[in-house]
Amino acid sequence: MELTVVSCHAEYDPEKACEEQAVLAELFSRGLDTFHLRKPTYSITEMRAWMDALPQEYHSKIVVHSFHDLALEYELKGIHLTTRQRTKCMQSKRQVEFLMQKRPELVLSTSFHDLDELRFAPSRYRYVFLSPIYDSISKPHYRSNFENHKLLGETVKMSRNHVYALGGITGDKIDEVRTIGFHGVALLGAIWRSDHPVQSFEDIQAKCQSLQNVCSA
Repeated sequence: MELTVVSCHAEYDPEKACEEQAVLAELFSRGLDTFHLRKPTYSITEMRAWMDALPQEYHSKIVVHSFHDLALEYELKGIHLTTRQRTKCMQSKRQVEFLMQKRPELVLSTSFHDLDELRFAPSRYRYVFLSPIYDSISKPHYRSNFENHKLLGETVKMSRNHVYALGGITGDKIDEVRTIGFHGVALLGAIWRSDHPVQSFEDIQAKCQSLQNVCSA
């Protein structure tokens, strides 16, 4: 199973950003390939400050959720479309077309929150997030909408895109997530709400790798 991590949602604070990046560097050293930089309250100046503080060797592993032009400026891995950017913002749509023309290798991803959205999604995305699969760890009142796992699995397996589970993902959920049919998982609260985020990542990573080995055997 593929494994990615989504950033914490804190307001911009250089000290907290430094702490986040220190953890992130450890995760990259342990095999994390893709990090989603989701900072909805950051200005473009704050996003640049965050990127400038991160060693350049890691830029190629970053997918940004806002200020998509940064993908060219910093040679990032990809861009992620929010629901609003995907459905309502014509400027974002034109911007994505321009960026994909400039760098066709960019990873393009998006998020869905119900099965109808996923069912009819075009096959243009490298992968998509579906959330919240379980009750959110980072947002205590954000409850899962997917209690019918049979229907969930059928829809995930029929999707034109690879689907990653997001929301409430912990190590004890990995077996079930794989059985449902997800191609990967995205971690947020399991990392940033943990007292030992690197260890939490490694535990979930080991679970994903063991499942991958079983499927390959």
